[in-house]
Amino acid sequence: MNGTIQENDHRNHDTNESRCNEGTIMNDSQGESRPADTSYSHFTNYERIFIIAMAALASLMSPISSQIYYPALPVLAGHYRVSDTLINLSVTVYMIIQGLAPSFMSSFADTSGRRPVYITCFLIYAAANVGLALQDSYPALMVLRCIQSAGSSATTSLGYGVAADIASPSQRGKYMGLITTGLMTALSLGPILGGILVQWLGWRSIFWFLLILSGSYLLVYIITMPETSRKVVTDEHRVPRSWWSKSLVQQFTSRRHDPPTSNVPAHRVQEQSSTTKKPGFNPLRSLKIFRDKAASIVILHIGLAYALQIAIMTNMANTFGQLYHLNTFKLGLCFLYATILLLLLGGYDLLHRRPL
Repeated sequence: MNGTIQENDHRNHDTNESRCNEGTIMNDSQGESRPADTSYSHFTNYERIFIIAMAALASLMSPISSQIYYPALPVLAGHYRVSDTLINLSVTVYMIIQGLAPSFMSSFADTSGRRPVYITCFLIYAAANVGLALQDSYPALMVLRCIQSAGSSATTSLGYGVAADIASPSQRGKYMGLITTGLMTALSLGPILGGILVQWLGWRSIFWFLLILSGSYLLVYIITMPETSRKVVTDEHRVPRSWWSKSLVQQFTSRRHDPPTSNVPAHRVQEQSSTTKKPGFNPLRSLKIFRDKAASIVILHIGLAYALQIAIMTNMANTFGQLYHLNTFKLGLCFLYATILLLLLGGYDLLHRRPL
């Protein structure tokens, strides 16, 4: 009898323990408990918020560089004494490079980490803005717009990569939502800001403003932003070994905050790092997504919608000023329709979003 009671107690204990484990898993999927997310990344919640905020600010650069430029198109056409068709080519080449550059930069980020790519992109972007503010010829405008696009366009894809680095799939959506908010803000306010700058400070002020914005961000990034790539930092080595992957803060605090590799001998760590296969640089790897028919349809739909939006905004900048005799400030206000549309779509998404 005693043996039967003990056996039943063991069974009840195992059943209760399994139910507790199931409850923990269910709570984690609903976002109430975060043990899995904590084990996924060594960054704390406050560190993740800071990292995502920095990634969201970086993602502003690509859309704001394209949107802030539209009110200046009629002024630039008159300055260079070229037709509207020729000045619109500066928008076209920007969009072409904007579509190609992320494939190269993202592949580079997968092999060497996020920090070197971010710094490289912002240095290229800042140098292009200096050239655009100082140049005085149409061919220089075209070349420098290509360089500007190459430096800024990868920041959006890098931001989504950072979100994937620090958050598990169950927690990743809210972090990516913050990055998307940065994109929508730039798309909404870029033309209005461009109209204000061109009206009162001239078209060169656009590029000086972008230089100040990117330079200030780059300074803060170099000082504070840690490396997040899971191929560079791990739970055993939270601070990268290479100096170019460390922030200035980590340069001075790495010895105090980088925990030892516990029970793993040094020679075993070297063997594991040497046998771990890292992906090589392949900018065409992203094209594999087109093998999925559903993904191809979604990409085609978004691409056509984006191309249509760019065509409308480019023609608005050239046509509305001539038809209605608008100055650049009023011309920038004409793009408020994009702001209203984005707010309506964002509100609809929030009201009809299903919980994870």
